[in-house]
Amino acid sequence: MRPVLSACVAVALWGCSDVRAGPTSDPLTGVAWRLADLNARGVLAGSRITLRFGDDGRASGLGGCNRWSGDWRRQGSVLAITRLGSTRTACDAALVHQEDVFLSALQEADGYRLIDDRVLLVTTRDGRQLTFEPVTD
Repeated sequence: MRPVLSACVAVALWGCSDVRAGPTSDPLTGVAWRLADLNARGVLAGSRITLRFGDDGRASGLGGCNRWSGDWRRQGSVLAITRLGSTRTACDAALVHQEDVFLSALQEADGYRLIDDRVLLVTTRDGRQLTFEPVTD
């Protein structure tokens, strides 16, 4: 009877172990991405637009003026970023416009491609493209 009880306790403890303790295998998470180009128009000089994918299914970053966050999920090369919200800090009109264009495109994302872990291309349903690079500073 004791060996059976020991086996049951071992199985129960093994089932409680934290399998997330190792490094993430998702190439999108664990990296802060900086927007380098917005639909082949560049970005305003001095603006900082970022994107971070969390292991918890949340995405967040800076929009150039405000902080933003939302939900994200991917399956294969299909990417969806939904339920976006942001702070509403007053900024220069050009920065606000760029941020609005960015967040609109981000919310309409439907695909992505990662090139050599150095460039993240996010595409929208209507063909817009957001080009990100890893943050290095």
